[in-house]
Amino acid sequence: MREAPLPGRPAAPPTPPTAPTLTPYLPRTHDHALREHLKSAASGGPSALGVLTGDSSTGKTRALYEAVLAVAPDRRLLRPPTARALLDLIDRGEVGEGCVLWLNEVQRILLDREGDDAAVALTAVLQEQPGIVAVAALWEDPYWRQFTAEGQRDDPSRHTRALLKGVHAQRFRVPHRLTPEELDQWRQLARDREDARLHSAGRAGAADGQVVQHLSGGPELLDAYVSGPEGHFTPREHALVTAALGARRLGHQTPLGGDLLAAAADASLAPHHRASRADWAATDLAALTDGVRGDGSRADIRSTLTPLRAVRASAGARPRYEPADYLLQHTAPPHAAPPGTVALWEALVRHTVDTEDLHRLQAAAWRRGLFRYALGLDRRAALAGSDDACVRIVERTRRHPDAARAAAWAAAHVGLSDDRAVHELLAALHASGDQEAVDTLARRLVEAADPADVQAVGELAERLAEADVTDAVVDALVDSLAAHVDRTATEGIVWALPHLAKATAGRPARRVVGPLAHRAATHADLTNTWRTTRLLDVLGTVGEPRAVAVLAARIVAGAADLEPGALPWLIGALRQAGADRAARDLLALDPAARTGLTDVGTVSRLLQVLGEAGDEDGVRTVLGRSPARHIDVVGHPDFFDITSVLCGFLVALRELGAEEEFAVLAERVAEGADLEDAEAMASLLDLFHHTGRPELVRRVLARQPVTGLFYEDPEELRGLLCALLAIGADAEFEALASEVVSHVPLTEPDAVGEVVVLLWELGGERALAPLMAAALAHTPADETFFLVRELSLAGAQDAAARLARHIAEHVERPSVDAMEFVLWAFTEVGQSEAVEVLFDRGLLDGLDAVDYEGREALADLVDTLCAAGRREAARNIADRAAAAVALTDVYAISTLLKALTAHGFTQARAVLIRRAAAGAELTHMNSVARLIEEFLAAGAVDAVDEVLRRDPLGQIDRGWATESCHEALVAALRRAGAPQADEYARWARGAGMLPVEPCLPHGVELDGSPAAPWSWASVMAQA
Repeated sequence: MREAPLPGRPAAPPTPPTAPTLTPYLPRTHDHALREHLKSAASGGPSALGVLTGDSSTGKTRALYEAVLAVAPDRRLLRPPTARALLDLIDRGEVGEGCVLWLNEVQRILLDREGDDAAVALTAVLQEQPGIVAVAALWEDPYWRQFTAEGQRDDPSRHTRALLKGVHAQRFRVPHRLTPEELDQWRQLARDREDARLHSAGRAGAADGQVVQHLSGGPELLDAYVSGPEGHFTPREHALVTAALGARRLGHQTPLGGDLLAAAADASLAPHHRASRADWAATDLAALTDGVRGDGSRADIRSTLTPLRAVRASAGARPRYEPADYLLQHTAPPHAAPPGTVALWEALVRHTVDTEDLHRLQAAAWRRGLFRYALGLDRRAALAGSDDACVRIVERTRRHPDAARAAAWAAAHVGLSDDRAVHELLAALHASGDQEAVDTLARRLVEAADPADVQAVGELAERLAEADVTDAVVDALVDSLAAHVDRTATEGIVWALPHLAKATAGRPARRVVGPLAHRAATHADLTNTWRTTRLLDVLGTVGEPRAVAVLAARIVAGAADLEPGALPWLIGALRQAGADRAARDLLALDPAARTGLTDVGTVSRLLQVLGEAGDEDGVRTVLGRSPARHIDVVGHPDFFDITSVLCGFLVALRELGAEEEFAVLAERVAEGADLEDAEAMASLLDLFHHTGRPELVRRVLARQPVTGLFYEDPEELRGLLCALLAIGADAEFEALASEVVSHVPLTEPDAVGEVVVLLWELGGERALAPLMAAALAHTPADETFFLVRELSLAGAQDAAARLARHIAEHVERPSVDAMEFVLWAFTEVGQSEAVEVLFDRGLLDGLDAVDYEGREALADLVDTLCAAGRREAARNIADRAAAAVALTDVYAISTLLKALTAHGFTQARAVLIRRAAAGAELTHMNSVARLIEEFLAAGAVDAVDEVLRRDPLGQIDRGWATESCHEALVAALRRAGAPQADEYARWARGAGMLPVEPCLPHGVELDGSPAAPWSWASVMAQA
């Protein structure tokens, strides 16, 4: 195995023929830690994922190889190249105990459209199955940061973060340079093994410690590339490599085709550098991947490292190409991918074939305002089978003058196999108001529909009607169904009729409903009572009395074969559908004497239909059979609501005057019914209380302690708490209230607020006693401040005042956040006495102005104090905060400045402006924008100039800012009259960092200027 080719990059300089394939390996700290992490999984213990992060060419792949060789040399290795491949392996059960899962360059999987699905599936497998050894490697920046980011809106990284940082995973950093001790060990290893490659790399990296990079030849390759054309690389070679790097950065993650690279490269060449042959690129690409030109000169580094790598899907297949990772990482712009060139975008539109690449590229083009290219890529994606692309085409061209042609193309080319995408496209076309395109898509759907699939046709008819499709199209669909009525399945008709009736209401196509209803009525299987009653209900609802009559006649004709338990349900359904005569015929079969008495639902339905029919004798017959003694009060385990049904039946017995039956069943229910549902238990207690059966109340309470009930929301207990109060079960009420309080976190405002309202509305101060006891005992006291507000809002003023005073008397050394929250809450609900206690204790004077967590806490405290009429206290805090707030927290500085300006604290503001202008950290984009805005609002033009002289654009972290952050910074720079504003705006637009709405409908050119008007025909002409 050690002689096997390393699944990564080749080794460095030329060596004698007897040299091994791999250089001798020097294990470092991360190697030992990685192997230790994997050992348990390799021995059958919990599965483990080891993740190496670091720069390109720092030895990540080799470290993974050596780790697997050390801990699991004999295992089967799985190496999925894509998210779909990984999902398929998991679905087939191949990722399991005894395997090694190789995920080098795992970003290729996680960046796929199915990357999140793959992350979720793999996380589950690693957590649920033992003995899986998984290894992964990726760049730390940007990939590790991107996949493990926290605090972003909608948390897009939650699934990848769970995979890479879960309990099964451990991350190990691979340093980009050797320590002096490791460099000595490297040299010793080179001497011991007499390896010229190690000697050469050790000498090359001695100054900067980047020995491993030099072993791969990465720095020399980088130097050769940045030296430009006509150096190590010819102009054509350099152009091909540049095209490959540009395409990869814009989102083309799969290997690149030679035609794509040739088209992009050729347009960038000067006329005198262009080749005479149209197929020129094949020769140059061969030199860039093989390392040898036709004249024998070398295009590689040290005869080993090439700028491009050829990849073939199978032997003899045309090669595709990948740029060297080292070049990709070290030639990247400092902040984000550039907008690309016209030639590159046109080549991408013409030659990209992978749907995932097309998806990434269209998003990159759209973000940059390159709308024509984005739509061209969407068009290719649609032709390749991505139905979402058609939806985007319609939505993105809605404001374009040529929207109708784009919509017509989408309607004519969307695939019809993806119901979700088709439904979304139909909705988008309907929203655009393009009737012709709506009808085009509708006609395609009608042509593709199977007229014998009545349920699908019914649903489609309703969907088309809702989209305001032209009547003729809907009629054509219904007519096709009418021609195949004899082939339709009766089960589907039941579900289709409501859709068809709605879709054809008031139109000639309504005529199909009758034949379908008649077919269902004629051929329905009557052995299934539920389906038969459902069909009766549908036929009655859609207004088909003839079909009802046919079905009713069939039911009566076969009545002798019906189970007696079906009679009550069928009688009720027949009466509801208007088939009174058939209902009377079934009543003549004496269901009162024949129906079984064990099912409470059936007996209840029987008494109901007998009562509605005025059959008093039948009612007496049923009651005379004593259903109370036969009804099953336990029920099936899946019938969770049987106790509520029993309650309803008990009420019905009382209404019928069947007191003896009521008494018998009440005893049985109290003794044996399920009491775990709080609502059902409340109904029973209330019923027994109001019917004067206290002994049954006591029996129910004795059988089921109220503190053992299951519930998810305290509101579910409202009925039971009310019942306990009504029946005078004080001890049980207090126990249940205490139980509720014990499960509510006192530090969660929403949860506590619900409980306050519930208990106060039910029992006032008495009901709040357990909550108050818990709040008064809670420490630290200030964590329950919001409860004061909730109590006041609920109307429990005395309890609120008592708790407020307790907090004010017991809070110790509060933070700025805590003090602001307490003051705000107390002031808002009028707890002025508690506020006085806080001031009397001198807590504000001793407040540490830099002890805060919320970035707006200082500003909020100043605002709150001023709102409470404590202006001098606010001024004191303002002075202290202005002098002490950390210059690294620019957001806090800007919000504090806003508050100081609003309240006229000019002295504190001046101090803060001087400090911030000279020393505020300028790395967070939105904070810098806010700081400039607040300086301008304060009239501090000199401070703005000082900040601009400090080159904030060179310091801000551009990679993690949102569109709104970039937009805010551009706006702030322009308001400040900064000369950098337009240049930064062009960069942000080119990097896809600004909102695109202002660029509609035509977008921008690559230089950021408004694009010339274009038509859908020009989009079509791109490919």
